[in-house]
Amino acid sequence: MATAEEFEHAALVLAGAADEVTGASRHVAEVRAERAIDGGRVADLLDMSLELGRADAARAAADLEALVRLCRWRSGVCADHARALGRWEQQLVAWRRARAAWELAQVDPTRVVPHPGPVPARPIAPYDWVDPR
Repeated sequence: MATAEEFEHAALVLAGAADEVTGASRHVAEVRAERAIDGGRVADLLDMSLELGRADAARAAADLEALVRLCRWRSGVCADHARALGRWEQQLVAWRRARAAWELAQVDPTRVVPHPGPVPARPIAPYDWVDPR
């Protein structure tokens, strides 16, 4: 399972790859515009090949950008869960103190301490890919 930082790192790597693919697509368009071979079947075949390469590069860049968005969303989900776990840990410490004080009050009739209630529930990871820490 990945952490928020690992998903964010993956997003950065994928964004770099998308930029490289987009740059390659621009280079293909420049080569096509130069028309190094004019006319004939070879020129038509070259144009078609370059256009297919440009279209493939554009599709790959779009796919990579979608993965970047997914990784960033997952990073946010992981970070939210980590914050919820941090709050829970603080609540658990406070509950343990309150429980200890309440237990002491049970043996000392001069002390009145309210019952601390149930143990705080540990947050459950919203998806199976969220690192539960």
